[in-house]
Amino acid sequence: IPSNEIRPLVTCKLLRAIYLIAQNGKPEVKKRDALSPAFNNFLDRCLCVRQEDRADTDELLQHPFIQKAKPLSSLIAYIRAVKELKLQQIQA
Repeated sequence: IPSNEIRPLVTCKLLRAIYLIAQNGKPEVKKRDALSPAFNNFLDRCLCVRQEDRADTDELLQHPFIQKAKPLSSLIAYIRAVKELKLQQIQA
C-alpha cells in the first residue's frame, strides 16, 4: 500500500495538515480493508481529533498492535538481504 494511502496528508506541510484536520476532521484512510483490524483500531486511537478522545502514549504502548510487534532484531535478515541485492545491482 503506498504511504500516501495510509497517510493521506503526508505531502502537506505541518500547519496546512493541522488546518485541514481542524476544518475537515481526521483524514480518511484509504484501503482500510487491506489493514489488519488491530492496526485499524490503533490508527483510530491515534487519529482522534479531540485530544481528550485520543489515546495517550501509555495506552498506545499497551495496544495489541504494538504488543504483537516482533523485536527489531527480527529485521536483521531482511536488512542484510536488501544490502546484498543492492550490492548485486551495483555490480551488474
